[in-house]
Amino acid sequence: MIIASDGVWEFLSNEAVAAMAMKFYADGQAEQAANTIVREAAEQWKKKEDVIDDITCVVVFMDTKLIDRSLKYREMEIQSLTQKGIESNQSQSIIQVPLNKYFAYFNDSEKEQKSADKK
Repeated sequence: MIIASDGVWEFLSNEAVAAMAMKFYADGQAEQAANTIVREAAEQWKKKEDVIDDITCVVVFMDTKLIDRSLKYREMEIQSLTQKGIESNQSQSIIQVPLNKYFAYFNDSEKEQKSADKK
């Protein structure tokens, strides 16, 4: 995902920006990708105008394996709810279930720690 100001998009095409970012994707170097995009945009801007205003770029590389696992988990949760005869609504607590488990664990751990501190 690339978020950039018009200082990038005015001087570089979508394809050029994507190609620059992809050079860094395999190594997970999103910061280097953003720096390269900003430098190239500045170079192009200098060629066309005397004054450079602002150039901002943020690059985020998504962990596709993590996304795939998350989607598979969500599908399993929907199937589980359906098999139990519970209506599965996309906005239902499918995502909240794992979060609630995490927060319950966190809260229990915190309570145990406070109890141990009192002793």
